[in-house]
Amino acid sequence: MSTSTEVPMTNTLLDRAGAISGVVFTIGLFLAAGDGSHAYDPARAAAGMWSIALAVPFVAYVSSVLDRGDRNDAWLTRVAVTSGTAGIVVKMISEVPELGAHRAGVGDTGQMHEVLDAMSGGATVICLASLAIFCTAVAVSALRTSSLPRWLGIGAAVTAICLAVNSVFLSADFVPAFLLFMLWCLCTGVHLLWATRRNRVGAAHHTAAPAHSPN
Repeated sequence: MSTSTEVPMTNTLLDRAGAISGVVFTIGLFLAAGDGSHAYDPARAAAGMWSIALAVPFVAYVSSVLDRGDRNDAWLTRVAVTSGTAGIVVKMISEVPELGAHRAGVGDTGQMHEVLDAMSGGATVICLASLAIFCTAVAVSALRTSSLPRWLGIGAAVTAICLAVNSVFLSADFVPAFLLFMLWCLCTGVHLLWATRRNRVGAAHHTAAPAHSPN
């Protein structure tokens, strides 16, 4: 009598979805935002909104990866998922003033436009603080447990420092630290996506050999 063990497809698909959400978040938001010089476009705005929204499951997935390797200090993963989600939510809120200006027919000049534009930029700066805490929690957990490669842990630490510094400049019109955060998310998403494929192939090799029964 022979037996076979199936590789769990559900977990693999969910892991891939979590990793892909980070990749789509960064690429989609980068393409939707462009250089920021274009006029308001509802299609671009919707693409940007959904791209930012996809960062929420990515934050949750990264936190779950950390949780698998850091059972002793699970509170770090709770800090990661809550602070990361908070930062992403604030970033989504930063899109509201631009949408409001479009719906109200506010032009590209005038005091009202300047106020709404300042609100949008201010919300983006504010979100950096929560994202800095997220990256700090990821860095500490990853470097302690190797739940992520060391280079990603160091990258998270560097990103956390840059986010924290950038968040202090509340009047800043340019937020390079958020671009660095997006780059880290892209690298992490690609790595985790590759890891799910590698784990899938490895599990298939281990379970492919049939068990032989005595005659």
